[in-house]
Amino acid sequence: MPKTRCLGPMLVSGALLLAGCANGSSALAPPETPTPTVNCEAASQEEWTEHCATAAPMDGASEGDPPLDKGVTIEQAEPTAGLNKPFQFFKTYSDNDEVEEWQVTLTKMKCGLKSIANGTSNPKWQGGDDVPEFITAKPEKGDEFCLLYWNWKNVGKTPGSTTSSGDLLIGDERYAMSDEADTIGSNVMKAEMPDEYYDQVDINPRKSTRSLELYSVPAGETPRAVLFPMTTVYEDSAMLISTT
Repeated sequence: MPKTRCLGPMLVSGALLLAGCANGSSALAPPETPTPTVNCEAASQEEWTEHCATAAPMDGASEGDPPLDKGVTIEQAEPTAGLNKPFQFFKTYSDNDEVEEWQVTLTKMKCGLKSIANGTSNPKWQGGDDVPEFITAKPEKGDEFCLLYWNWKNVGKTPGSTTSSGDLLIGDERYAMSDEADTIGSNVMKAEMPDEYYDQVDINPRKSTRSLELYSVPAGETPRAVLFPMTTVYEDSAMLISTT
């Protein structure tokens, strides 16, 4: 049985850290640190580039020292999971709280959507029945909508809530979820998953739920992956989930 490696939850400056696990070797593991063959503190730029770029900083290193090699970026990493492949996800809010543990699965992605029926609020609605409260939502010119569907199972020991994913990856570009797309996705979830929509918090251990998210992306493009979860205290998502 393959071993499981985890990015453990952590509190940094009181902020929320979200992390996850995957079977096998971690795609985000940093490269092995080579042993410098020169004194990196006194090295020339040429010597630093050749021998010290991935070395650990020596005592007394200053802000002006050449930057260290940070290894592969999240966009270049091997996916943690893919469509219909469950992965583990941990969430905590502080070092005094119990850690939430989830089994999460991206079950479906629907792209190429030119409109969403009843997806956005009608600015002309005043609370009466003569004008509909919601109208068809359409993306900006040149864009299309993409819907991501998620399954969640609480496999931990404490109640918990779902969380948002991060950017969609298209080629070497990243596309964030806009506030408008988030609102439209919420309306879609209300229509397609009313039970889950009205019960998005306090999912007890052993219980499951679902969620969906909507993004606006360039027309004709197929996202290759999604970063998960949303931005963390490390200013990036911890996992890469393939959407193809």
